[in-house]
Amino acid sequence: MIIRLVPLDATDSLPTIIVDRPILLIGRHPECDVQIRSSKVSRKHCCVAVIQEEPGQMALCVRDLDSTNGIRINGNLSVEGRLHEGDELTIGAFRFQVTLQPLQAGEPLVSCEFPIPILEAPYDHILDSPSGNSQGNQETIKK
Repeated sequence: MIIRLVPLDATDSLPTIIVDRPILLIGRHPECDVQIRSSKVSRKHCCVAVIQEEPGQMALCVRDLDSTNGIRINGNLSVEGRLHEGDELTIGAFRFQVTLQPLQAGEPLVSCEFPIPILEAPYDHILDSPSGNSQGNQETIKK
């Protein structure tokens, strides 16, 4: 069985993440296994580890790494916890659902074999600019 983190938000910038190693580091930093380039995600935001609860039953253990915006498990702010199939994990502003499914031959999903750059969340560039204006809105208020 393959554990996947499937994005729940309607955006094309988030791929499905296949958890294909025992521990994944998630954050903005280039050393992270999964890189999410967003101001809502800390440099080293959280880690997820595959655990075997009983023979044949797998789950994920997630731990926040003192991130600014934290993690949520099924909507509840958490420092750490276990995730099972159908649970929701929120990392910064990104929501994922945990799924356990067999991997289909030729399936076009993103693996964590190399760092996964995930594009910025919509509207993050507005929050990141020092003036609060987006590049397309350069109006000046005159007195």
